[in-house]
Amino acid sequence: MGEYDPQAIVDSYTEGDEISRVDRSSDAAIMFQIERWFIERYLPDSGTVIDVGGGPGRFAVEIAKLGRDVVLTDIAPKHIDQAKQLAEKEGVAAKIVDYRVMDIRDLSAFGSGEFSMAVCYGMLNYTLDQDVHVLSELGRIVQKGNPILISAMGLYGAVRYGWAQGRLGDPSYREQERSVIETGVNTFRKPCRKFYTVAALRAMAERAGLYVLEVAGTPAIAACLGQAIDSARQDPEAWAYVIETEKKACTVPGLVDTGQHIILATFAGGSSLDSKDPL
Repeated sequence: MGEYDPQAIVDSYTEGDEISRVDRSSDAAIMFQIERWFIERYLPDSGTVIDVGGGPGRFAVEIAKLGRDVVLTDIAPKHIDQAKQLAEKEGVAAKIVDYRVMDIRDLSAFGSGEFSMAVCYGMLNYTLDQDVHVLSELGRIVQKGNPILISAMGLYGAVRYGWAQGRLGDPSYREQERSVIETGVNTFRKPCRKFYTVAALRAMAERAGLYVLEVAGTPAIAACLGQAIDSARQDPEAWAYVIETEKKACTVPGLVDTGQHIILATFAGGSSLDSKDPL
């Protein structure tokens, strides 16, 4: 497995433009809508939510708009600065009660059961061989029986994305991709990242002591359709239909593993969510 390089993660996000990704990419916009929908569905009635590795604060702001206090952490100082600006712009600065520049692999600053819910979207892929430890820590800092929402980059969603970029004619690309499929880890670019199948992500969560309630993949249908989806996004009614259909499709077993993001709704022990049947 590749080497964990926190500075490479910081550099990648400092040089990039994560805050505008949802605006630039229809795929990213769909993922945002589905991941936000999961937050709405699982959000507890009270308590403080922690958004771990929450980037420039898009989800933290959405949680704040839903009336909950939020603690936001991210490894990149640029993202924390952007999140503060976004919270001010959206009028929810008072609801984001703490910002922390911190490594997702060390949550020891937080007490056991400190939060009513944890959201960890899109950052687990960078934790490599510490992924089970990170999920165990999420289970520790959330009140028993309360939700922990996780999303991670899906292996076959990444493969489909690569194919859609027209790279299959390059023998070196095919060889690198073959290695990623076999190992689940992309060591060919920095920062190194791990990709998951549904089975691997579920097994990892269960090893961490988390109970899996629901699994989804996003985008389930619309990924990599290019101009067809970009055009629909310009038509409010068409776009609403796309999101409505994606919500129906995202938990269909045959589609989940093709998502660019695989979402797990989980909890660590307890009883408050026990009435919900797992998939």
